[in-house]
Amino acid sequence: MDEKDWIDNHPTLQDGVRLQALEIKQIYNMLIGWYTKKNNPMKHQETLNDAKDRVEENTGLRPTNEKLLKNFKTMKIPPRIKDLMRYMIISKMKCGAYWINIPGYSERAHCSFCKRRNDEETIESEQHMWLDCKNNGQTQAWETARKIWQKCTPRPWPLLSIGLIRGAPAVAYENDFNKDAERLRTLISMTICWV
Repeated sequence: MDEKDWIDNHPTLQDGVRLQALEIKQIYNMLIGWYTKKNNPMKHQETLNDAKDRVEENTGLRPTNEKLLKNFKTMKIPPRIKDLMRYMIISKMKCGAYWINIPGYSERAHCSFCKRRNDEETIESEQHMWLDCKNNGQTQAWETARKIWQKCTPRPWPLLSIGLIRGAPAVAYENDFNKDAERLRTLISMTICWV
């Protein structure tokens, strides 16, 4: 085999890389990158799985992690609501137990609406804020969203859960000619913003 055939058939040189063109710095950086490459596990995978399960329950289609984490960009909602929903899906919401161990801020761990109206010290959580609290007006907000939904489409209003709220950016329906999925994503995101 002559030298040209050897170069053309060598497995490490098949991608068009010629050793003569590489500098030592480039080789060193590639080797360091190759040896230190790690596959970090997806953080908060249980939150993502819950969101995917609830979306699949309500729509029949199971979204991917990428769709859950990247669909915020395509939603037609204000940026601060996109940030709020992104924080929800990656479990970065600063509520409830987050504040308990911070000196001077432990009162923020409790729901201010329940404290003001019923003098109860209920630990605030995403579930409590958007679905369970009787004092913050969320019941009326969700009822209004449901009525809007029923006027726009014959599809049934989905069973609300914190997983569906987290997975709202990835909601999709088969044969969605009326853009019901986009409408539902917008309704859910705007409702959690104003609750």
